[in-house]
Amino acid sequence: MPWHIVHSSKHGTARSYAEILAADLGTGAHPLADPAPAGAPVILVAPIYAGRIPGLAELRRRSGEPAAVVLVGLMPVDSSRRAEVARTHLGDTPVFQVPGRIRWAELGLRERVMMHTLGAITRLRRRRTATDEQFLAILGTDSGAVDPAALDPVRAWAERARR
Repeated sequence: MPWHIVHSSKHGTARSYAEILAADLGTGAHPLADPAPAGAPVILVAPIYAGRIPGLAELRRRSGEPAAVVLVGLMPVDSSRRAEVARTHLGDTPVFQVPGRIRWAELGLRERVMMHTLGAITRLRRRRTATDEQFLAILGTDSGAVDPAALDPVRAWAERARR
């Protein structure tokens, strides 16, 4: 049975990654609301917002644990905070991270206020990490792009897992 790729995507980046991954694995990409075929292993492609993975709880209610999760985030993929969130929410589920993008014109007022508030808090830190500095550098500017090559580890895992 082929993979069932689902995405939870507010601004389209997770959807773009899901569509690329689905095409590479010979299946389709579906919004989270589409039911998975019985027995189909599910890969969730979702953003990470403020330590939450939108769509994860709904997927668990409907289909059980995902076979794998691809997190899309603005900050570097080696961010320890994202790794901590993944461990907290996903335990032993394979987790992959791909770089996100941000288009400030697409953000709502609440999202822009939140980002600028985080920026103000980050600026007040006496000791900033490299991730803090990268966040401040992109604050208020469009940044990032969908990178199909970032999905290489997911493709390799999916091919091994289906054997």
